[in-house]
Amino acid sequence: VLNRANTRARLTGEMAAALKDMGATAARTMIGNRVIFASSMGNGSSVLEAQSKGLAAQEICDVAKEVLKSAA
Repeated sequence: VLNRANTRARLTGEMAAALKDMGATAARTMIGNRVIFASSMGNGSSVLEAQSKGLAAQEICDVAKEVLKSAA
């Protein structure tokens, strides 16, 4: 899982390409570099609790679905 990824940054694409070149399996969902991750952790909660309808919560749910699907 690419974490703290900026989808608009060239480096993010380069990291994804490097993982592919190494034969690594990476999740299609990337976790963005979002303030809500730090602020929710500072409050002792998760992004799902802090902002359940937000983009960060959606990313976490999407990654969880990918992991569960690949484990099945």
